[in-house]
Amino acid sequence: MDYEQTPSSSFLKGETQVTFKDYFQTQYKETINDLSQPLFVHKDRKTGRESFLVPELCTLTGLTDAMRADFRLMKDLAQITHTDAQRKISECKNLFEVFKQNEKCQKKMIEWKMQFKEEPNQLEGFKFTAGNMIMGEKGNGQRNTFDIERTGREIDRKIQDRMYTQPDLNMWAIFYSDRDQQVAKQFESTMNQCLQQFGYKGQPARMFPVANGQRADAWKKEVKDKIKPGV
Repeated sequence: MDYEQTPSSSFLKGETQVTFKDYFQTQYKETINDLSQPLFVHKDRKTGRESFLVPELCTLTGLTDAMRADFRLMKDLAQITHTDAQRKISECKNLFEVFKQNEKCQKKMIEWKMQFKEEPNQLEGFKFTAGNMIMGEKGNGQRNTFDIERTGREIDRKIQDRMYTQPDLNMWAIFYSDRDQQVAKQFESTMNQCLQQFGYKGQPARMFPVANGQRADAWKKEVKDKIKPGV
């Protein structure tokens, strides 16, 4: 945020000083109501160039955590973003039809000597089947198997289960700085939840606080003292 600048501040446009308020009014027919608001500053990571944005004219984009957790919303969104090839072809045809009916688009296409075919090119090819993903055994002793192609959009959820083979975690430990006991406890709790979800058998982790955790040699000594041979 730049608290020194407001929509009434000016910048150099060509050889003329113009205020942000007048610029947006002239360029985009946008009227800024709050003339005392500070401005957002966006800095390009590559060039270092700064751009100034008026908060009143900005809109949040993307998905919030609450939206991602809404199963029905994500399912409806997937139907729009994850369409099949035939629907994408249909959408392209509709877009080209809009171009044909729009006078400005027609002028530009003539100017650029550009035209679109009404029907897309057809190619012959061979499609390999993706096969099945085989996971670990379920309660009845049978392995959890699913078709990769049919469940392609849900693979990240499908594989959150017991793996085909996985070792028991009977000997493992968490080392942490003695200043970070609360963080270590939270990490241990999260790990246990994950192990339970993925069906990992094993023993609870041993917890080893490292005194003077800001020193590398303290970690080295604690690890050497506590880790048994074979771990």
